[in-house]
Amino acid sequence: MALWTDLASWRGPTANRVPGGMVEIRGLVVHIADGTYEGTISHQRDPSTENSSHFIVSREGDIAQMVDTADKAWTQKAGNGHWLSVECSGFSVGSEHHASHPGWERLTSKQIVAIGRIFAKVHQVCGVPLALTADPSGMGLGHHSMGGPAWGHDKCPGPPIIAQKPDILAAAEQIISPSGPTPAPDLVVRRAAP
Repeated sequence: MALWTDLASWRGPTANRVPGGMVEIRGLVVHIADGTYEGTISHQRDPSTENSSHFIVSREGDIAQMVDTADKAWTQKAGNGHWLSVECSGFSVGSEHHASHPGWERLTSKQIVAIGRIFAKVHQVCGVPLALTADPSGMGLGHHSMGGPAWGHDKCPGPPIIAQKPDILAAAEQIISPSGPTPAPDLVVRRAAP
């Protein structure tokens, strides 16, 4: 069992998973939830939705773990079983609630840092390279729409968040090598005491 309680609050279990179903871990796939943090947690706990992700990140940078990292989440169809997944609280452009949540199509600086923490742990625990990818057969930090129709969604997480992937990578690199280049002030990561 791999619950990353040093990073996330355990908010599972969800029935929407395949126990022990991870074939490999190629990296971390970023999604936009088209919902709020608590709403997305509630949605994933409902068996009738047939939807789940390994992690959910709030606009404030809170991290919930919904699915054990050894289990297959139901988040990117053909990519399930090969990639860990993170849903980000927010709304994609054109979604039903986007107009009432301006700016929610982009990640907040706290979300960038939180996803960076998850990606750094994926690197440390699973040996995934600290790299960006837009190829389902690649490795590193990916995004849902890179898988095309076989992954079930061609607009998730949307161009604004895809453009923020280098910031997530920089946050992860800062965690792995804190003496490296100084990140932008809003990306400074403070390590938790062991």
